[in-house]
Amino acid sequence: MLLQLPTELIQLVLRHCETSAYFQAAFSSRRLYEIASSSRAVIVHQLHNTPGWNDGIEAHQTRHLFGELMKRSYEQLDGAEHYAIPTYKYQNRVIDYHASTMETSEDSIRALLVFKGHSTVHLVDMSHGGQTEVQLKSPGQDIGEVEIIQTAFDEHGGVYVLHRFKPFLDQELDTDHPFVKHALESHPNGSIHLAYHPLNFRGDTIRMYDFPECRDDRPLALSVSDDQFAISWQNMLDPYDHEVVLYTPLYDEDDEDDDDDDDDDDEDDDNDDNDHDDDDDYDGDDDDEDDDDEDDDDEDDDDLVEGVMEEGKGDNPCKIIHAAFEAYVLTSTNDQDPSALFSRRIGPVMRLTFNDRGLQLLYHYRAQNIYGAFQRLEGIPGPPGEPKPHVNKNACTVQFSPSLSLQFSIGIPFFGTHELGDRTQGEQCHWQYLAFGIATHRVEKWTVACLLKSESYTGPRCTHVLNLDRGRRFDDWQIMAQLGGFREIPTSHGSPVATSRRGTRVAVVNWKTLYVWALNPSELIQDNHTGFYPSSWETSTGVIELRPVVLQLEAVCSQLRFTEKEDELVAITDRGVMFLDIGYSGKSKQPVKGQGCNHSI
Repeated sequence: MLLQLPTELIQLVLRHCETSAYFQAAFSSRRLYEIASSSRAVIVHQLHNTPGWNDGIEAHQTRHLFGELMKRSYEQLDGAEHYAIPTYKYQNRVIDYHASTMETSEDSIRALLVFKGHSTVHLVDMSHGGQTEVQLKSPGQDIGEVEIIQTAFDEHGGVYVLHRFKPFLDQELDTDHPFVKHALESHPNGSIHLAYHPLNFRGDTIRMYDFPECRDDRPLALSVSDDQFAISWQNMLDPYDHEVVLYTPLYDEDDEDDDDDDDDDDEDDDNDDNDHDDDDDYDGDDDDEDDDDEDDDDEDDDDLVEGVMEEGKGDNPCKIIHAAFEAYVLTSTNDQDPSALFSRRIGPVMRLTFNDRGLQLLYHYRAQNIYGAFQRLEGIPGPPGEPKPHVNKNACTVQFSPSLSLQFSIGIPFFGTHELGDRTQGEQCHWQYLAFGIATHRVEKWTVACLLKSESYTGPRCTHVLNLDRGRRFDDWQIMAQLGGFREIPTSHGSPVATSRRGTRVAVVNWKTLYVWALNPSELIQDNHTGFYPSSWETSTGVIELRPVVLQLEAVCSQLRFTEKEDELVAITDRGVMFLDIGYSGKSKQPVKGQGCNHSI
């Protein structure tokens, strides 16, 4: 019907279209393409309503302006819902997404995949377009039933596997075998073990930690830092009885080589300890002294390590070292501390994340998109009788409009800037952080997602290194942009949130719906001072409203990550591992056929 209109009316329709609809119409027929690409006034109008810098555009030819508009459209991911087609791997088996883990690094993404009904963990390394897989066989699976509960990576390439073991009681078993011995002495539901596979060093040796005191508990979450790990436990008989425990391994002499390898990492960390001298909680010198004390303690406690070494049998022979640890209860529903009331009311911790090189622990509760609380770990364990650090709620009051303040849960910043001050003028260095946040109106119960900024000042020409993890400690935040179209769907595992490496993409999955927002973080964090975002993108409160690309998936996503590419997503879903390229790269495009033309959009 549009083709039956005169040219002037077609130009009027194209002028009032959204940019994505403008190109959809332009590429549907040759006549519409000629009108859209040659109508200078229409193109200029579209440019002024599309994010980008418009200074001097009038001097360019119409063809150049049309190409510039198309480039901006691609940067905003216009039409991605038509050409972004997900692909899936490992569809032949059902992934246990509660036990599986995924992490990203500078040049690769790795996943620990656990399949329901199987006791072997699959370590999948996806880098530079290739894929390698290593199978980690659980020790003891030939003499009993092994249920994988949680998995985790450490900073040195090792893998932690938390599992439950039940021996095959209908077979003749060696009761002196460590697995069988612990299992027979434990609860009928089996015994809990944590196996550490040091993949980069002595790959045939597995360090094993046992938890006989937790025979009536089930582990809900596991997180690992450099020299410690934390587990969230819930009593199987009383679900209102739960706690989070921090464990510090006590290594034996066989692990001295590992400690030597860590020295180089400690030197690198010393360069970061100068970050933000304005915060007394992050004093690098004190941290170094504490580390020295901890090393001395480890040497004194070598006699606490069992040092039991067993030869495994079967297709995957391995050495098992049973190691000891020190346990410290971080939070418990049995505590008399007022912060325990919050823990009892909101329920057990379902996911744990170490933050800021292990100096903080983030608590994720059921159906939460962002961590719900955090706890500082400096000086733990303290002297006898000293109170443990409080569990702080992740809640910050932010001005949403001139007449309304909302309580936001704010994630770890994903983008930051450091503006150097002029030392000769005595100017301070200026730090700014951009983070994702969610707030729900207390009475009307509507939910909004925003990008928020916090900032601080330090001495002139400081030598600090940008550390996004520490940006979350600020209390003063202001809204820089609102994520339009955001919908919150309460599910048991929440809605996973992911941000790209350079901060130009924010993605949220609500069940089977994926929302992706394209943004220019440098402009947003500077309050759009160059006019990159047009006034038509502003809300009634004066902040920028980013427009999402909405993709309907055929799978439920439980974990979501961006790869090293800004437009490539990978997720663990109920259909397998999903790969999705949302950028206009010329691949996987759906052709749109019209009268006399055939274009990919």
